[in-house]
Amino acid sequence: LDRLKDRRLRLHGNVVAGTIQKKPGTLDYRFAVFHRDKWVEVTYSGLVPDTFKDCAEVVVKGRFVDAGNFAADNVTAKCPSKYDERQHLSGCGEQIKPLVLASRQR
Repeated sequence: LDRLKDRRLRLHGNVVAGTIQKKPGTLDYRFAVFHRDKWVEVTYSGLVPDTFKDCAEVVVKGRFVDAGNFAADNVTAKCPSKYDERQHLSGCGEQIKPLVLASRQR
């Protein structure tokens, strides 16, 4: 991870259902993105697209702060579709949500 820490990266995955948090009165977001049973916590400050919601397929651009924490400076989201076969197969990360929420308690 050290070799990735200062590099600008683009991550692709789905928003884990139930992990989106917005700090009241700000544009500060925190959410988890997963892909193939791996997940990363993302922080982002700014406007999010209307299509940004639980289960949405997203691309986040930014840098790793440390292992498992990604600071995004750009978020794009595809509208979730019940007809999208890949979305149906990957689910919404329900099995990952308890891990994400438990890690936030530390």
